[in-house]
Amino acid sequence: MVRLDHLILRVRSAPISVRFYGEVLGLAHEGRHGPFDVLRIDAGCVIDLLEAEPRDEAHLAFHLDR
Repeated sequence: MVRLDHLILRVRSAPISVRFYGEVLGLAHEGRHGPFDVLRIDAGCVIDLLEAEPRDEAHLAFHLDR
């Protein structure tokens, strides 16, 4: 089975983005892990917010059962 494990979004302001995803989408902020602010989507997937100039590239990580 393949499922999305996490995605990294580059944002100009992590605090503003954390507030947006929490208030508008109801995602729980799980704190910081390294350079990322971690937002929980569900038990198996998170959004990692990286405060950096946004670019067009996307980082998607898939989890595969062995």
